[in-house]
Amino acid sequence: MMSVTNPTLKKLQKTFDEHTSPHSATATSEADALDQSPEVDPIFESGEVEEITEDATDSPKTCDMCEVSWPDDAAGSMYRWTKLGIVTHQGCAQFTADVLAQHPEISTREEFLSMSKTPVSSLNKPGTFHVTVHRAMELPGTQLIGKQAPYARLSLLPWKEPMQTKPVENGGRNPVWINAHENEMQFSHMYNSTITPIPLLEVEVYNYNYLADDQVACTLVDMSPLMRYPNIEAKRWFTLSSRALLTQSTGQPRIMLGIKFVPTEGEISTTNAHKFRVHQLKSIGLAIPVCAVCMFTCCITFYKSSICDLTRVLNIR
Repeated sequence: MMSVTNPTLKKLQKTFDEHTSPHSATATSEADALDQSPEVDPIFESGEVEEITEDATDSPKTCDMCEVSWPDDAAGSMYRWTKLGIVTHQGCAQFTADVLAQHPEISTREEFLSMSKTPVSSLNKPGTFHVTVHRAMELPGTQLIGKQAPYARLSLLPWKEPMQTKPVENGGRNPVWINAHENEMQFSHMYNSTITPIPLLEVEVYNYNYLADDQVACTLVDMSPLMRYPNIEAKRWFTLSSRALLTQSTGQPRIMLGIKFVPTEGEISTTNAHKFRVHQLKSIGLAIPVCAVCMFTCCITFYKSSICDLTRVLNIR
């Protein structure tokens, strides 16, 4: 390559090389993503918590934040707030710190427990779950040749309306979904009555394949803690399980998600109410008619618009 001596041309050539070199671009992007998802949560550098050793006589087994909803992997530790005495999983510590910051009136562990023990059924309400997929680690290797291109597919149960991220090309076993905005998903919790269940988030990681995508790992996330503490994001690792036969994993597969529940003010929208009725009817195996004009699924005396009524009266096919 011809050497460039002019300073301006040098700068232009450097910029061109940075933009055209896939290695440098990828390295920079991944570094930025890692900066946005630090390994150590701020709470562990604050001095407000201490690790509970396994040989401690009063070593607790239950997390005050989630109880057993969000278990850590076997290598995770339990932590205790030095002043309040609150005990949490390692993964729940930062979420607990954020909750305490929003509730400065909590001054004892008993006060925190009185809030965390509130039956979730009494907190069940319509709203939206905002979920961002950040990265995964120690995924099983399901591809014999080359690096796998993992993507995450998420569904809020029981509604089962899946959404997914883009595949991370050459992501291998430790993919990073760089653009958080592109990987943010919104799921409607269509609470309609007291029989509406507390939702679960189904998380599945697949390896993109031209022939058929292979499931790499999966898990179910209980959304109860988020409904108990709405409008506060829980950003943490969730453990994954896998039945992959060709595994190259040397550790526990896990995925980092940021999840927040935003309650809906007022009554549920007409569209969401309709979706809820459709789900209820389908769940009991009832055949649901579909309008031949607007292709809208109609539920018992519910019509999308007057054109549907007109079509029904005129018997238009």
